[in-house]
Amino acid sequence: MALSPQSPDTRVSKARRKPAGPYLAGILLVLSLIAAGGVLSAQEEGVEGDDGELWLDLGSAEGITVAAAPLSAQGGRELSREEIEESGALTLSDLLEKETGVTVLSNGGFGTVSSLSLGGFSGSRVGISLDGVPLNSPLSGGFDPGDLSLGAVEEIRIREGSPSLGDPADSSAALGAGLPGGNLSITTAGPLKRGFRSSASLEFLSYLSSRFPDPLFVSPGDLMRATLSAERGGERADWKVGGSLAGAANRYPWTDDEGTGRIREKLPVLEGGTHASVFLRPVPTAALALSALFHGADRQVPGPADTTTLSGRQRDSLEVESLRFEALRLGSDRLSGGITLGHAGTGLSWDGNGESSDHRSDTFSSSLTLQWYTAPEFSLAFGSSARLDRVRSSNAGNREALGGGMSLGSEWKPRSDISLSPSLSLLSDGKRLVPIPSLSAAWRMTGTTLWRSDLRRAFRFPSLNDLYWSGTPGASGNPDLKSEDGWVASLGLEKALGELSLSAALRGSHYRDAILWAGSETGLRPENLGEAWYLGTEETLEWKPRKGITLEFRHQWLFTRLLSRGLAWSDGKVMPYQAPQRLSFAAAFPAFGGSGTLRGTYEGLRFADSSNVSALSPWFTLDLSLRVPLSERARLSVSLNNALGESYELVEGYPMPGTSVSVLLDWRLLANPHR
Repeated sequence: MALSPQSPDTRVSKARRKPAGPYLAGILLVLSLIAAGGVLSAQEEGVEGDDGELWLDLGSAEGITVAAAPLSAQGGRELSREEIEESGALTLSDLLEKETGVTVLSNGGFGTVSSLSLGGFSGSRVGISLDGVPLNSPLSGGFDPGDLSLGAVEEIRIREGSPSLGDPADSSAALGAGLPGGNLSITTAGPLKRGFRSSASLEFLSYLSSRFPDPLFVSPGDLMRATLSAERGGERADWKVGGSLAGAANRYPWTDDEGTGRIREKLPVLEGGTHASVFLRPVPTAALALSALFHGADRQVPGPADTTTLSGRQRDSLEVESLRFEALRLGSDRLSGGITLGHAGTGLSWDGNGESSDHRSDTFSSSLTLQWYTAPEFSLAFGSSARLDRVRSSNAGNREALGGGMSLGSEWKPRSDISLSPSLSLLSDGKRLVPIPSLSAAWRMTGTTLWRSDLRRAFRFPSLNDLYWSGTPGASGNPDLKSEDGWVASLGLEKALGELSLSAALRGSHYRDAILWAGSETGLRPENLGEAWYLGTEETLEWKPRKGITLEFRHQWLFTRLLSRGLAWSDGKVMPYQAPQRLSFAAAFPAFGGSGTLRGTYEGLRFADSSNVSALSPWFTLDLSLRVPLSERARLSVSLNNALGESYELVEGYPMPGTSVSVLLDWRLLANPHR
């Protein structure tokens, strides 16, 4: 991303500062590490929940089936590996937007800078983790989903309510407890199907359009990507490795405001990555997961479409290592838990607009979860997390920040159909201690009807950029910033009627002291100027009339009222980049011995600024994908993206590509399901 004062994503102050070293965060880090000794004492006996089902999802092994409790106050959405593969998505950003309704902001074609928004809140206000390791940048607080390859992902969990303290999959729950947008958890290491498999794939994407003086514009092979992977699932050990390499010219058609066809070009991207993971079950009731991932990219960062110059060249790297241990029994049938140790490192080198800079950040994290089943209807959960951030920047020098948190929660089931889950988290950034209370509830009104509710405090500490950014003329950080604060509430319904399922949610929030960069007498500077109200609904209807056919409809409505900088309700200003209406539909069906998906997405009018002057037009895209087996070992996937050639922007000044066709050929090189 371009390092402009309007988007201070990677730079912090040149001024030297002593390492943070807060006592509380240090104690939490030591506590999490010491607790590993207790966790590693797991034995083979299991612990049963209300319906005789084991609490932790370790996969299915011989003689034991592990599943989650049937009634929980914690809700959310999940995507499995099979759903990810069948989606036909090119990138993680593409997947999240099409399959989950997450709002994605992108600067254009493949590999360009992107960010996400959940529940109306930007990515810096959404907790994002990979195998329990937090990915939110210590500099900006955000994360670019384009820095992850889909080939490494086994599962994605989205939780807009309070994090589940007793679930090791929600590692770093204590650190993400206060973020208003919720949590996005990505898993790469998990149980696999028995047997050995290896595969390779080649993918080509071409842009085409008929809106030009020439009869047809074609940019053949604009994107080329190759992947190679191998995995083996066994009785007690699973492993997988893989890698990918992709290059894109990003020369694609778009239409300007006057309806004239134009070409967006000279935006090449080269990216690649590798991943490896091991999932071990030393005993039937315990699991150890180790994973490592690397991703790198070299890209030309575009300027707005109405300019002919590039913003600059950016080289990124991301590496993540994680060790997770989870056990159903810790010396007692009533005690279970897990621990996660991890590291996330990012690098960024920027050259453009007359400046060059290099930035490196490393986050070392640990988290501990314990759950104590005191009685069949009552359990206690404890979580602790700590992270050490180290930043080395040519614009900022060296900085360290140590933070952490502790959480204590419970789940009480006064009746078999009711669950109540209060919790209290204490978060620290080394300077202050902040309580984050929450209360979640669930009521299974009938065998097919479930109500959920959640009320929690929303909170976010300032990022290092906000506090200490310097080195750019006319812009500086503000070390006197307060933390952002507010409340979030939700009410949800899940209903099943045979082949028909319905889910609906109502969410509301009030957020104040949001950090905004604004002009002042001394230049551009962040201040606690933001205040807003949010009220939204989301409804999803899924119908499976027969095997192989699934119809899904999703509607999202969001009302916002911006009260920043002296604005009043009567001014009627809405949050930038938040559409009041968003609709999507998807139809999955059998086709040519394989399967196909037809998907449409509509997003209503948005504004690119808080003054609501720069309007972004509504848009509708239609996508069609087919997956056809060519043989027992080969499959062909063809996708027609933006089939109607819609011209639209997700970020002002950065047009999205027109119509494109992608072809993916996937070979299963070796497969032995019995070994």
